[in-house]
Amino acid sequence: MFFEKKPWHALPFETLILELKTSIEGLSEKEAAFRLKEFGKNLIPKKKQEGIVKIFFKQWRSPLIYILLFSMVIVLFYKEVADALVIFGLVLINTLIGAVQEYKSIQAIESLNDRSDAFAIVKRGGAHKKIPVSEVTMGDVVYLEAGEKIPADMRVISSKNLTCDESVLTGESLPVSKRADPSLLDATISDRKSVVYAGTLIKSGVGYGCVFGIGKETEFGKIASMLESIVPLDTPLKKSLAKLAKGVTWFTASAALINFFLGYLRGYGVAQGVLASISLAVSVIPEGLPAIITITAAIGVYRMAKRKVIIRHLEAVETLGSATVICTDKTGTLTENKMKVVAFKIYHAKEKEEDHFYKAAALCNTATKEYKEGRALYHGDPTEIALIEFVNEHGIEETQLRSHIARIDIIPFEAEKCFMATLHEHHENEKIAYIKGASEVLLSKCSNVSGSAKEIIKKELEEFATGGRRCLLICMKRFQGFRQKFHENDLDHDLECLGVVAMEDPPRSDVKKAISTCLKAGVKVKMITGDHPSTAQKIAALVGIENESEILTGQELEKLSEEELVGLVKRVNVFARALPEHKLIIIQALQKQNEVVAMTGDGVNDSPSLKQADIGISLGVSGTTVAKEASDMILVDDNFSSFEHAVEEGRRVYDNLIKCISNIFPTNLSQALMIMVAVLFFPINQGVLLMPILPLQILWINLVTSGFLSTPLAFEKTEPDVMKRKPRKPSSRILNRFLIVRTLFVGIVMTLLAVGMFLYEFKTKISQGMEIEQARRFSQTLCVTMHVFMQVFYVFKCRSFHQKLRSIGVLSNRPLLAGVILIIIAQVIFSEHPFMQKVFNSTHLPVKDWIRVLFVTFLIIPIIDIEKMVFKKITKREKK
Repeated sequence: MFFEKKPWHALPFETLILELKTSIEGLSEKEAAFRLKEFGKNLIPKKKQEGIVKIFFKQWRSPLIYILLFSMVIVLFYKEVADALVIFGLVLINTLIGAVQEYKSIQAIESLNDRSDAFAIVKRGGAHKKIPVSEVTMGDVVYLEAGEKIPADMRVISSKNLTCDESVLTGESLPVSKRADPSLLDATISDRKSVVYAGTLIKSGVGYGCVFGIGKETEFGKIASMLESIVPLDTPLKKSLAKLAKGVTWFTASAALINFFLGYLRGYGVAQGVLASISLAVSVIPEGLPAIITITAAIGVYRMAKRKVIIRHLEAVETLGSATVICTDKTGTLTENKMKVVAFKIYHAKEKEEDHFYKAAALCNTATKEYKEGRALYHGDPTEIALIEFVNEHGIEETQLRSHIARIDIIPFEAEKCFMATLHEHHENEKIAYIKGASEVLLSKCSNVSGSAKEIIKKELEEFATGGRRCLLICMKRFQGFRQKFHENDLDHDLECLGVVAMEDPPRSDVKKAISTCLKAGVKVKMITGDHPSTAQKIAALVGIENESEILTGQELEKLSEEELVGLVKRVNVFARALPEHKLIIIQALQKQNEVVAMTGDGVNDSPSLKQADIGISLGVSGTTVAKEASDMILVDDNFSSFEHAVEEGRRVYDNLIKCISNIFPTNLSQALMIMVAVLFFPINQGVLLMPILPLQILWINLVTSGFLSTPLAFEKTEPDVMKRKPRKPSSRILNRFLIVRTLFVGIVMTLLAVGMFLYEFKTKISQGMEIEQARRFSQTLCVTMHVFMQVFYVFKCRSFHQKLRSIGVLSNRPLLAGVILIIIAQVIFSEHPFMQKVFNSTHLPVKDWIRVLFVTFLIIPIIDIEKMVFKKITKREKK
């Protein structure tokens, strides 16, 4: 069976029923079973979540990991098993941390998603039947009632006061009235009043709908399908690390080859040349860097978790810190996604009309309130809930009022008549009708205001309605004598105008400050919403979005050429009447200009853009499952201020990562230079090259300094100016000019101090009659210890590139102080414990030599201070 796709929203429902071969009484059981088999279940294919094993092996896909594994193979080839095991251990630690974090984030998302069983009431052969949503099929007639989620895309065939909240699909915050009359052929999704959509919520009323779209053929499903075609982009950090890894690879290979040929020219054998080259390669490769990157990001993840933010991927923390543009939805993200009375005026035509104004707001109302755990929970239409909250704020408790003033009859709100009315007991021989609705309908029926007064009220109403506010005129009418019912015709004249209320979906209280902070940090904020342009402009102005008066609609967007689009999306900050595909176009246009785009959203309509963005951020409470799974990061409590903190945290993570790298690379360079100096100038004794340091000793230095000194730098506090800087350029390299100069300078200083000490000690011990092997072993142990202690002193110079140590406090980073203590203990064990002496070829150092090491290595602090002063002066001169 096949049904041709048609504009169902524009067809009379009688035509739709014929086309879908069904009836008002629904499908028969036999036909429903056949169609279920023919069309499949009403489910959107869900991407299978990755298991822990797959996630674990995915962590191995990193250029730095590849370099480490390659070096491990080379080391194994020359039977240096201990070296290979150390390298493999570092790789394993890194991948385990990344895998566990990613798996935990997936579990957290699963816990946020709604797992309740869903059912729908359908007509089968004229009788109502409750079935699982997955079994709803094409042509089914479904019963619709308030509070239920719509199971499929349906054409409305009958309705009574039926309204739907479609904000997850369209971004519209106000409920949409639904009716059986056909919509215009060219009506957009948000303007199709004759259709209800899968995944949206019925706010009020009842009705019936005929199913014409299930599963992936629904609007919800089409958006979910769009996600499959979107290829996630590499993060700025991944790109920078890829460049760094490429640079390290070429440098290592080139240096190792040069080293080998220099040794060959000096006349020693191939085995000695290979050993020296392996030593150099091991010294250059930053074995601990992948683990440090992972741990630094994981610390950021942990800090964000305390602020109720779930990070799905480790690199997402740093990416947010690199964001240059934030695109955000309006409804539920910038606003509270609920209506609130923001202005009102009471017209005093008669004595005590003010009391009737509040009574009308509370009594001409079907919303209810209950208290649960000390909190008020409201149920009903958002507009009516707003009125209940409004009267509560003015000291009126609607439950008490309703118990004293009984309701006799009601005329429900319908889109066609644009008002609602209720009839109540007032006195024994008098009844009062309270009415609320559209001013253009009710004002003409009021008899207590003259022609000139009506014109004044009309102007006031126009002012009240600015910025997309929803205005309701509140009226009353008195009836004398006995009456148990009333009709619409009874309200055509003699109404008394009581007043007007204006309501809107207000901005979240913390949004303006968060946006202001982002703007100061050089991050542009753009609002993309499905709402009306006037509403979008009003909210943009309230929350402090720049250039809020320049608005581009989705329809205008479609008419632009690619060149015009690129120019406008950079300048325009407010986009209205935007469909999911428009959001995608805007983000892609920004990315073509090398912008790093963050996107926040909660609805199904946001999910494609969440996935396309460099970092997608969904809301945990109001966010849909599709949006959460498409995002990189989730704000658990929907608190927008967490977004500002996340940007700050991302920048802190990157700063600390650079501090870690600045601490690692000079040591690696120093070790490489020491090997090259040895190959070029050191003597060859009995066919063996005199080496100041052995490969396994290099791994020891890299392991302890990375673990105990570099990693604790990830705990450094946020720099005070972090949110006053411009975002770093996506094309910027990790090894910038400052780091290159610092690495070269410190590396050369460390080399000179270590080589000088090694040669001095070696010659001294030989002159004292010590055997060559013992002298070499002692000098190497001293050289390794010197390297470690140079790192101990140097690490304090890496704690901040902008502040002095006394400003940040010597004791402010406790993990680092613990690391310093542990590395001193580890180095004592390295030289004194028999097992370590055997494994690392080390030896005992007398106390006087420890003191000499401390004195010489301390010199690195004043030397670096001089370098900093010189570099600052050169930089200032260049800026002039």
